[in-house]
Amino acid sequence: MKPSPLNWEVWMTRSLVPLLSLGLSLGACGMRGHPAPSPDPEFVTVGRLAGAQINIGEYARRYGHPPAALADVCVGELARYCLSSRPDSARDGWGTLLAYALVGAEYELRSGGVDRRMNTEDDLVVRSSRVREQVGEVAGCYDMPAPRNGRYPARQVKLDSSTSRPGLHRVKAVPPSPGQWYPLGDIVSIDFLHGRFVAPFVLRPEGDDLVGHGGSPWGWDEQVVLRRIPCPPELAGSSSG
Repeated sequence: MKPSPLNWEVWMTRSLVPLLSLGLSLGACGMRGHPAPSPDPEFVTVGRLAGAQINIGEYARRYGHPPAALADVCVGELARYCLSSRPDSARDGWGTLLAYALVGAEYELRSGGVDRRMNTEDDLVVRSSRVREQVGEVAGCYDMPAPRNGRYPARQVKLDSSTSRPGLHRVKAVPPSPGQWYPLGDIVSIDFLHGRFVAPFVLRPEGDDLVGHGGSPWGWDEQVVLRRIPCPPELAGSSSG
């Protein structure tokens, strides 16, 4: 049965992002007695950055400012949003602790990247001011490439600026396909739920388009280009439903 928009939003914000932050996915169990392969480190890192960003957003919505430390999001009523109950959940996919710092009223999240060293060229950096800019730059309609793996049915999508929860933005798709997107500094991540699988995309803006990889949590199956288009009638208006 197809989930209603409300049920989908509840599942997405309470279940999918915690799963992503732990480097898991629906259908992540091994098959026929074989263990599932290890998730791709970049996929894990993007999920954990997104989870931390959402936690920070919940804290800021309640208190009017970002936390002084990442651990502060795990206290009181906010503990139910905390994704740090596992020892590795504050680490990126390469095993390095995520760095968090306040710069004035802004915050910065940083992964050391493949080389496991901070402040080098391969770092993945999320700055709150850049995230707000990126929403305005990226929101809009795009043609989706035809997938080789068949894990997402959408052919056209609208990345909406409206949010279902701090840091998570709605996606409207044709044909309808439940999903959400989140800006992470210079990265745009889109996740679709298709059957028992999450089909993730990790993309970077190139001109008007979004270019990167999509596939499964255990490896990028294909390089993809989402080409910006004028919004067709089917995608007009906000995807708040």
